[in-house]
Parts: sequence; C-alpha cells; structure tokens
Amino acid sequence: MRAGFVTGWWSGQGRLAAGLLTRAAHNAQRWVVRETSRTLSTPLWHRVPLVLWNGVRPTSFTFGGLRMVHARSSRTASAPSTPTPVASARSDNTIFRVYLAPALRVALRASCNERRSRVFVPGTQPTLQALSEAIRERFAVLHKLEGSNVRVVLAVGHPESEQLVETDAALWEVQAAGQPLYLRWDPQADEQALRAFLERPRHFPTAAEKRIALPPFYPPSAKLEVVQCMHLLSFYRFVPLEAPDELAAALRAYLHPLNVRGRIYVAREGVNAQLVVPDVALSALQQLLAADALYLPELAGVRLNLDPTPMPLEVYHRSPPFRSLHVRCRRQVLADGLAQELDLSQRGQELAPAEWHAALDDPHAVLIDVRNVYESRVGTFQGAAESRPLRTGTFRDTWRALQHQLGGMPRDRRILTYCTGGIRCEKAAAYLHTRLGFSNVQRLAGGIVAYAAEARKHGWTSKFKGANYVFDERLESRVTEDVLAQCETCGTPYDSYTQCAHVPCHRRFIQCPKCRRRYTGCCGPKCQRALELTLQNGIGELHWYADSVSRPLPATPSEALLEEVEAETHRRYPDAAHMLSGRLQGMLLATLARLVRAERILELGTFTGYSALCLAGALGATAARTVITVEHEPGAAAIAQSFFDRAPTALAAIHLEHGRVAEVLRTMVQRNEPPFDLIYFDADKKGYIEYLQHILEHRLLSPQGVIVADNVMFRPRYGKRTHVGVEEVELDRHAHKVARRSASLADAMDAFNRYVQQEPRVVQVVLPVRDGVSVIQWREEYRQGKRGDGGG
Repeated sequence: MRAGFVTGWWSGQGRLAAGLLTRAAHNAQRWVVRETSRTLSTPLWHRVPLVLWNGVRPTSFTFGGLRMVHARSSRTASAPSTPTPVASARSDNTIFRVYLAPALRVALRASCNERRSRVFVPGTQPTLQALSEAIRERFAVLHKLEGSNVRVVLAVGHPESEQLVETDAALWEVQAAGQPLYLRWDPQADEQALRAFLERPRHFPTAAEKRIALPPFYPPSAKLEVVQCMHLLSFYRFVPLEAPDELAAALRAYLHPLNVRGRIYVAREGVNAQLVVPDVALSALQQLLAADALYLPELAGVRLNLDPTPMPLEVYHRSPPFRSLHVRCRRQVLADGLAQELDLSQRGQELAPAEWHAALDDPHAVLIDVRNVYESRVGTFQGAAESRPLRTGTFRDTWRALQHQLGGMPRDRRILTYCTGGIRCEKAAAYLHTRLGFSNVQRLAGGIVAYAAEARKHGWTSKFKGANYVFDERLESRVTEDVLAQCETCGTPYDSYTQCAHVPCHRRFIQCPKCRRRYTGCCGPKCQRALELTLQNGIGELHWYADSVSRPLPATPSEALLEEVEAETHRRYPDAAHMLSGRLQGMLLATLARLVRAERILELGTFTGYSALCLAGALGATAARTVITVEHEPGAAAIAQSFFDRAPTALAAIHLEHGRVAEVLRTMVQRNEPPFDLIYFDADKKGYIEYLQHILEHRLLSPQGVIVADNVMFRPRYGKRTHVGVEEVELDRHAHKVARRSASLADAMDAFNRYVQQEPRVVQVVLPVRDGVSVIQWREEYRQGKRGDGGG
C-alpha cells in the first residue's frame, strides 16, 4: 500500500478526507493547512504534526474534496535547472493561471470572481502540494465539495485535456511552458457519486449546516410564502475571527430558511453584510442577532441599519436590490490596499446620530466624507463644520487623500468622519488615530443610513441633503428632496446616476431623462455614434429590410400586445433588452411551428414572454396544443406571466414552469412528459450542450420534431478576445469584464456548434437571423426509438 504524509483540515464544516486515510485515522487526527486569508487553521491547541506513513510520500491526496496528484518524493523528481516563471512574480512567487473547467464551474455555480484566477505559489521551484494549498485559498467555491465523494484533478492546457499534473516535475514543465491549468472532474470519478452531486439542491448544505438546529422562534415555511414587503438592512462588525469559514457556514444555515437575500463578506477581520429580508422573517432575524442570543456569538448585539421605508413586494420584483444570498470568505471585508493591517482597536469615538446632529454645528470641527466623489456629488452633510472632501475614486485612495487634506493640521483638531453605513469610517478613523496621530477623531455610528432613519423617526430637519448613494441595484436612497447635482449633458438639476450605453465606455455619470432619450443612453454624441455603428454591424440593413417586409401569421398575437411586451422589457431591463427575440425572429419561430405542425412546444428561457406568445399564436386555441416555457429568474417570470394572463383567446395555452432548465428537464423525464414537436433554446448559452444531450438521451424531441437554438453565431462585440488575469475588477474596467464575458459566450456557442456538427444522431442548418439560429432535427435512421436509448 502506498502511504506517506497527508495534509488537510478539520473544522465545524466537516472533515475533508484524504483517499489514503482510514476511518480510524479520520477520527484520530486533526489536520491543518497553513493559515490563509480564506481558510484558517484550527486553534494552536488543536494543531498536530503532519502524519507520516512509512516515510514515503503518497501518489495522491485529497484537499477539501480536491484530488491533487503528488510525486512520491520531490527530491527524486527531475526538475529543470532554472524554471521559467509563467508571468512576472511577486517577490520570489511563481504565478500560475488556473481556471475552473466549464462543467465544474456550472456544477459548483461559481461566481465570476471564482471562475479563473492567477494563483501565487511561494518560491521559484513550486511543489504540487504548495500549489494545491494556494488553489484552496483562492477558490473558496471548492468548499461545496465537502462531504461528497467526487474528486477534481488538474489538467494542462485545455478543460478536456487528458494530460494531468501528476508530479512536481510535470508542474515544473507547465511552469516553464507557461501553460494554463484547468480544474476538472476526475476522469476516473464514480459516475453515481458525480450524478448525485450534480442533482443536489441549489443550496447544498455542508455537514456543519446540517448539524445546526434552527431556533424555535423561526416562522413556519408556510408563513414565509405570504410576504407583503421586503426590508433592507445592513450590518458589520470588526471582530477577530479564528475560523471565518465556520461563521460563513453558520450564516448560510441560519439565513437560507428565512429566505434572506443579499451579500455577506466574512474575513479574519470581521463581517460586512447588506441584506433584504421578508417582513415575516424580520423579527426572527432580529432575535437571531440579539445581544443575549447564543446562536451567532460573534454577531450578538450587532447594530442593524434598517431602512425605515419597507419595499413593497411588487417594487422588489420589478427591481430587486439582491436576487439571492451570497456568503463569501474574503481576505478583508473592506479592501483597503494597505500593506500593513490597521489597529482597529483604536478607531476613535463613535457618535450616535443625535450627537452627530449637534456636532455638525461646531465651527472648529473638520468634516471628512470618507465616500468616493461620485457618492458625495449627489448628497452630503451641511453644517457649520469645515468640510474637506477627499474626492477619491476608490476606497484605496483614501489614505493619500487624508494625508493631503490634513497633513499640516494640528493633531488635536476635532475630526468628524462619516460614510454610507459606518464601516469605511472605522478604518479611516483608525488610520487618522494610529498613522497620522490625530487624538480627537469622531465618527457617525451607522453612517448616513442610521442618521436618516433617526432624523425621520424624531422629525429633525435633516442636515444631510440630497440622496444617499447605495451599492445595490437601486443606486440611491432619497433622504431629502434637495437636488445637489446637475445633468452632465445639459446642466439641468438632476442627481440620478446611469452608465453609458456604449459598453466600452460604460462611464458612470448623471444624465436627465431628456438627454438620455436624445443620446440613446450614451454620455455624448461620440459614444452615441459608436453605439449606432455597433448596432448596424450587429444587425445590418438586410435584417432591417427583412423585418420591414415580413408579414405575421394570422394567429400571431396582436402587434399591440407584442409592442407592450417589448416596451415593458426595455423599461424593466434596459441593459438586457437586447435578449428579446424581436419581431422577425418571433415570426420565424411561428413559421417553423406551423411547418412541423407542432402541437407541443417547449421553450427553454422565457425571459419576458415575447417568443412564447409568438409560438402560442402559431398553435392556435386547441385543447390538445400547449406551450411549456421555463424561466428561473423570478422578476422576468412575473412579467411574462402577466402578459400570458392577458393573451388573446385565439392562442394556445401557455404554462410557465419556474426553475433552472437542467432541473426542469430532469423533472420532465421523471414524470414521463410526452415528447415535444418544437424545442426552443434561449436559456444559459453555456448549458446548450447539456440540454441537447439530455433531450436526445431521453427522446424529449418527437421523431418529426425540430430544435431551434438561438444565438449560435454570437461573437464578441467589445474588446479583444485575450485573457486578462483578474483578481478584482474595478468599475472603471467594466469594458474589459464585458469583453471577457462576451468572448466566453462566443467560445461556448462555438463549442455547441461543433458538438452538434459531430453528433451522429442529428442534422443541423444555421440561419444568419440576428446573431444566428440553428435548426436541428433527428437523422432519418435515429427518428424511431424508445425513451432512454438515446435514439440508437
């Protein structure tokens, strides 16, 4: 038996097992990894030495569900004499480009920040073990593999590559060649275990979460379905955390049952949260975080910044501040860019809103707005105190701005600091006190959010004027009716931000509705012309001509209803309205449905219902004819359903199913859903191959049926198709982010087209309608078959 040392870690989230360890060793040993910013070691009294078996290194070990192949002995491996770094290194660190393979990142539901990264490994001759630890630190999403029997491996150069990194010597070859590495499923993985993992619920609780008993004051599930409004709140606390991942797991376990949405960052320095809570769950959340509660001791008694104005449910669905709950471990809950950590035990005096209200009348005080310049422009405090704006672009610029503004000021001068919710003031006050030596630093407790709530509650004349800029989809929260800013185009008083519709620019700026209509959402004539050229190149005059001379079928929904759908889509989803099928494509879908004499139609991706209405119009009002459409985004589904309810009686019945496409398809097979005559793909582009495989395998397409796949000729519209190493993307680099996403979608569609081309069971033809429509049918020899045989 091959044996050797194995590293891992033990925490309340459950044990992360190595394949070579026995069950007895599981219970006997507590493993440790080096302390990192994302995954912290256990306390000192729990640490034990590395386990040595026979003094021989293993051929593989498992790291948090991550199977890494390791050389038996790094000393005996033949390494290049002078390895060449993949990229410029950070002080003797070696950089590797690591990606999550498409199938893995879909299964883990990885966020954009966790799909790829540069991984820094200490030293110029890195080992596979050191790389695995760095990967576990950078890709926190891998914690979802805990408690499962599935494994992933490192592939070289391509997501489907069979060349695996199995030794330190192989790693050095990758390093010298500068090749990217991909985390992918182990080719030898147990199919049953993999299938069980892929079919898990959307929120897959860890072992620690399963062990957490919910408090008795939680409302029953049935009550949580009767929601009248939503409450916006935020909280933060700087508190040293030994194991942030354990607190993150506990937060997920306690908040998911309450249907809480929002984002929470957890780090060694503390917690920062912005949430939206159903009205029926608010009391339970307040009791959960009460000062005498024992459920989350690190957050007991934390200040809750509650927005005094509840958000009606219809307003929330129309423009939700947050669509789901994300709890993520980070190096810092508030990235400050400082090389040396601040001493947060000395962060000045905290003033309650009433005390702050009075302090603003002190003419000898200096008022410091710690927010960025675009936030200060639409709202600020006004009083007798001397205001010195920092005019920063990001929070990382704060330290230099403070030195510039306060450099020659007496160190006993009274300094008043404020920000949106209070968290930035705490670090700024600590910097003023410990780095610049100011002795009289005071900050607004709870920030502008708490002050506005108290002013409204007690009837004060608010000294904060204008709007409070917020970092969710609302962008601003009105405090007073004062308008401090102006439209940057015409100079009219106005203070609502927008972003330039020309994506390579995407500048954040203030523009009144009149100028927005005049310049088509662009910041000026130059960007407007560039946008027009982009649209012309993307659609072309031939498409416009074809649309203008085409005539809809008699049973097509009225032009007025479709125009209303289009107008509502542009109003509710201005940045995503291009996803609408449109008149010409809607007529094409209706024509294909009539040509194949469809009676049952399945649409994957409803959006706001335009194409579903066109397909239902082609079928006509017959009891045997139906359109089933699938949408997972609640806001879009609600809009679509509202139009389905108003559809003319001459249309076929439309049934809207909520959920992700892959899950709905599996449910259809389980309930023996009859095959469909037309299936329209317009959902997640990266899932097209999976959808097609499932449909063909289970014969959800009738023998004479047709699959219509949209966007198959999608091409990047902005930027260059080159890899850009990303760790954090600032807003002013949004165009680069869009370019990468655009290139990623183009690669996914190209992979789908090539897959269909090589699929022996079907034939396809691609039509250049908009950005491409693929029409797919069974090959003649595969038309007949029974469900489950894949048509063969």
